[in-house]
Amino acid sequence: MTPELQEALYKDFSDLFREKDLPMTQTCMCWGCEVGDGWEPILRKVCEDLTALDLPHLRLTQVKEKYGTLTIYVNDYQDEVEDILDKAEIASSKTCEECGKPGTINSRGYLQCLCDECRLCMGAGRTVEGGSGISIYELMFGSLKEGDNE
Repeated sequence: MTPELQEALYKDFSDLFREKDLPMTQTCMCWGCEVGDGWEPILRKVCEDLTALDLPHLRLTQVKEKYGTLTIYVNDYQDEVEDILDKAEIASSKTCEECGKPGTINSRGYLQCLCDECRLCMGAGRTVEGGSGISIYELMFGSLKEGDNE
């Protein structure tokens, strides 16, 4: 997730994200929201719904992608909290993590929920406009040069 989107979530839901500045020996939130920009609206809805429960002690302890879906860990798993987290996981399984368009989880390799356009771009080592930046291909092999995909 881009720093701008993440900071907006931190600002709007500071009580839920109060572990963000703790060291990694105490929380996994120190790594931030480890998901693509496309899931920000889902995460924002989770935060709104959790805040509406009025549980002052509730906080997020980790936000990440796992097995192609949005996975959120909290410090208190009451039934109402679990219902909200389950709905978000289901929504993320149908939403492109990169751009937020309708998507599907691939059936082989690294599981990731992407739309067709983002899946093609990621496979070619590019990202689409509005995506979260550098692709896995670029991290592993450097930038794609003209003619490299022929």
